[in-house]
Amino acid sequence: MSRRCILVALDWTRPGDPRIPLGHASLSAMLRSRGIDVAEVCLPANHSSTSPALVVRAILDRVDRSESDVDVAIGAYVWNEPLVTALLPRLRAVFSGRIILGGPQVTYATNELAQLYPGVDLFVRGYAETALASIVGDPRAPLPKGVTRPHEPSREPASGDLAELPSPYSTGALPLDFAPGERRLVRWETQRGCPYRCAFCQHRDPSPEFTRIQRALADRLADEARRFVAAGAEQIAVLDPIFNLGAPAVRTLNLLRSVGFGGHLSLQCRFEALTDDFLDALAGFDVCLEFGLQTIHDAEAHAVDRRNRIDVVEAAIERLHRRRIPYLVSLIYGLPLQTSSSFRSSVQFCLDRAVPSIRAFPLMLLRGTPLELRRHEWSLRENDDLIPAVIQSSTFTTAEWLAMSDLAAALRFSEGRHPLRVEELE
Repeated sequence: MSRRCILVALDWTRPGDPRIPLGHASLSAMLRSRGIDVAEVCLPANHSSTSPALVVRAILDRVDRSESDVDVAIGAYVWNEPLVTALLPRLRAVFSGRIILGGPQVTYATNELAQLYPGVDLFVRGYAETALASIVGDPRAPLPKGVTRPHEPSREPASGDLAELPSPYSTGALPLDFAPGERRLVRWETQRGCPYRCAFCQHRDPSPEFTRIQRALADRLADEARRFVAAGAEQIAVLDPIFNLGAPAVRTLNLLRSVGFGGHLSLQCRFEALTDDFLDALAGFDVCLEFGLQTIHDAEAHAVDRRNRIDVVEAAIERLHRRRIPYLVSLIYGLPLQTSSSFRSSVQFCLDRAVPSIRAFPLMLLRGTPLELRRHEWSLRENDDLIPAVIQSSTFTTAEWLAMSDLAAALRFSEGRHPLRVEELE
């Protein structure tokens, strides 16, 4: 007998974001495709009104007290970790059904999950769509790949081939019904995984058999693109960790052109993967390319497995300027071996090359990443923010980190009109 599923999303939201997160909608689409009754709870984890008691109450409001075959599935992320750990015992005290936990905090956990999240019945590592639908659809069947009970050893993560999953847009799990005055923004996933292995990043596919080849994705992407245009979408933010990875990116751009998309595109790219074919395919689009440079210093880059070919970076920047393609470059402050002086020189490198928009973000030690596991090598210390950031190391003090943070704030304030020198920012 199929069980009902209460699907809980506690996302970090910003003004103008879509009402339903894309990842949540993808799970919902898969569950519904299996005939599973889904009730949804979507609350902003970063809103002051979202408390553990509110989340539990919202869950119970969707449960018929006479029902026994009900599962609650929750996504655990770095931004909702305190909220999730606080609500779990409250939920367990009043809810007799199964509690299922997934998300990056589970996928990349190295400690005993039962200790981190007491009261949880099942944990899902990896891409959860197919695994979650299997355990909810038939609770008596053997647990699929990626699913474990408390105190069981880690198993191979669940995989999620995008081409084999139902589209949240095509199935209606993520409606394209923009409210009056609402920003007509859609988030789009055109491929999964990343071939790079940056030590600070969780955007690495947990499944060893993953391939970026798009296989049968063409029909799905074409259907979604047509729906975006028909709904009047004005902005598409592509969530692929690195979009410009060869022929698939060019095909996707040509697809958007063929269906008549005329809005704004935000694409996360890599300097080393910038080709003339890709740049040619951008012609006529209102686009902004986002490049993660992180640092120009080889020792810092080596420490986080994110080495840059600076000559390639400089050549790519020159090509972007020559073609007048809008772009931005992001840096990280708080890196191992970094100093306030070396961070300033990374900023100056970008200023010297007239990068139109420079953004700097604090380093976060995301769970299970190589950098989080090696934090003691550089005496990395975090603050107590909701999303903790590294504020001290063996090469910079907290006061020096604050100076770097101030410089990052000056970059935000002057975005699009940066001065020529770091000293003017300071």
